[in-house]
Amino acid sequence: MKLLRVLENKCIERIGSNKKIGVDLRLISATNRNIDREISEGKFREDLLYRINTITIYVPPLRERKEDIPAFIKFFLNNFKNEMKKNITKIDDGLMDILLSYDYPGNIRELRNIVERLVVLSDDGILKKRDLPVIKPKNEMNFEFSAGLKTLREIRQ
Repeated sequence: MKLLRVLENKCIERIGSNKKIGVDLRLISATNRNIDREISEGKFREDLLYRINTITIYVPPLRERKEDIPAFIKFFLNNFKNEMKKNITKIDDGLMDILLSYDYPGNIRELRNIVERLVVLSDDGILKKRDLPVIKPKNEMNFEFSAGLKTLREIRQ
């Protein structure tokens, strides 16, 4: 495998050449998969892991660090209101509680998309619960947050 050779020897050969060229290589990789299981199932090469696994940093999923959610919301909110030139001044009562109670199976990307949706749908500078997508918190399995949304048929009439 050529990648293993580059990682090991820190040099490359251009196609059609025999001359080795030294490279200053730094590799940062990330995964959301269980690498040990992937190796045991033959889906990831153990020798590649040995070459790239110098330092491992475990970042727990968002559902395990709820205390970070308000900071992420603030960060995304500032980005989106600047990008969309919207003046968001308030978050509806209870909205933060809903956002904190959700487990985010899509992790940080899902939270980012939810905040973007809230900013897009805000028409009066207030982020509202009614603008949330249909999400089901673990303790309210049948509750839908989009109760204020109209169906396509209702919109057409």
